[in-house]
This record gives sequence, structure tokens and C-alpha cells, in this order.
Amino acid sequence: MRFLFITLALLISFASSGNTIGENTRYKWDGWPHIPKPLDRTGALKHPSGERCTASYLGTNLLLTAAHCVMKENKNQLQKGDYLFEHIRLPNGGYWDSRKITRFHFVELKQLTTQQSAKDHWVILEMDRPLTDAGRYFGYSYPGDEIYDEYHDSNFDLSIAGFSADFNDGTYELTFSDSNCDIKEHLFDGMVAYHDCDSGPRDSGSPLYSCKQNEYGNWKKCYISAIHIAGLSPVEDGNKTRYPRYERTNANLAVTMKSFKNVWYYLVLGGARPTNLISVNNN
Repeated sequence: MRFLFITLALLISFASSGNTIGENTRYKWDGWPHIPKPLDRTGALKHPSGERCTASYLGTNLLLTAAHCVMKENKNQLQKGDYLFEHIRLPNGGYWDSRKITRFHFVELKQLTTQQSAKDHWVILEMDRPLTDAGRYFGYSYPGDEIYDEYHDSNFDLSIAGFSADFNDGTYELTFSDSNCDIKEHLFDGMVAYHDCDSGPRDSGSPLYSCKQNEYGNWKKCYISAIHIAGLSPVEDGNKTRYPRYERTNANLAVTMKSFKNVWYYLVLGGARPTNLISVNNN
């Protein structure tokens, strides 16, 4: 094992410094009422404790986020309760849409203590009903699919969207980067990856997406390549260290589409149920 995560507190705590590798290129979105794709697919998931993660709307009534965003603190157990998906924050502080969570789908729930425990660190959530525009989704396919590997072109020129307070002046506003980060290395047959996208608190579950452009230069179709699940960096005097350049031992960690795509296909398109899938009602 190359290393243990320095501390899991960095993963979901509200630390003062984000894991910015190189120049910070995140933008705060303030373009209401215009909501460009794929930002219109990203929302905040409010945990029963009041903490928030980032979640992506996948279409119908499904969301994708990091597993620890629905777990009990310091336990390998599901936390049931009053979750809320807050979709598109309005200037008055309200939300364009909000939905309750009724069901959880996952393979396993493990605290992130090793690299291998990140292999299935995702969860797909069912909402009580679809969003107003049910046509918003990231697509029925993923870049690379069967040929996905470390050198696939979907690993480069990525963007990250999320709700980290480090990039939005301490608010719950959405921030994003515009095709300026990459996946650097894969582990466990491509299911886990190091990436160099700017990240911070509340970015757990943030989509790393790649978009196909049409002839006019607009985003035509966007796919989730991976979801951010952890910021890895040493602790000095209680604060995370900002690094001037990317290094594999202190990169951000993601779980890639290779880990969750079969369950997503089953939930959306039907077919054979994955043998390792666990589905639990929120009651």
C-alpha cells in the first residue's frame, strides 16, 4: 500500500483551504436565470446532519454522489433520514427545485481508509419524483465504455462542478472549472483515479465531466467520467497545504464511471440486475 489517507476529516470537514493543485481556476456561477449545460445537472445534497455534498442529476429521478455522503459518521453504515436535493439556487436564497430521497443503491459502504476502499465509493439515490425538466441527464453512455483505460481521451480536458465553500466565498453557490484539469493515474483496473481538478469541502460527489462540442462550439453532450470523493494532502498546523505542482501522492481522488456504470445502466435501461447491487428504502 503506497500510503494511507492522512486523515478522513479532510474529506467532509469544512477546512479553510481547498486542495488546489497549481493555479486556482474555479469560477463562481452567477448567471441566473441562464443555466448552461452541464451546470444545470448539478445540485447540493443535504445530509440529515445538515452537512452538504455535491450530487449529479442522471435523469428520471436518479442522483449520483459519493458514498460517505449518505453514511453514518465514522461507521460503515447507511444513514437514513431527511435528505434533500437542492437544485439550482435562486438569488433570494431559495431553490428552483428540491426533492426528498426515497431509496439508496450501492455496492458497499466503507470509510475511506485505503486506496482500495475507494473502489466502490459511490451511491445512486432515488428522489420522490423527477425534476421539473426530466430531460436533463448526463447521457445513457460513458466515454470509453469497454475500452476505457488510463490513456483514453475522456481522461483529459475535464471540468469539475460543485459547492465548495473555498471557491464560492463561503456560500452554497455553485462553482465550476472550464476544461482545465485531467485524470493523471488509475488504480484498481481503472475504477479509482488521481485527478488535478481544484477541489474543497462539499465537493464530495462533484462530477468530473467531459463534453462533446457541436459545430458552433457549444456543449452538445456531457458525460460523467468520474466523481470526486476525496482531497489528499498532508496536514501542517491543522491546515491543508497548497501544492505548486501536481504530485501523485497528494492528488485528489475520484471513483470513475467504470465502477458505477453497470448499476446505472440497470437502473435506467433495465436488463440483468448486478449481483453485487444493494438497494435500501429510506424509511
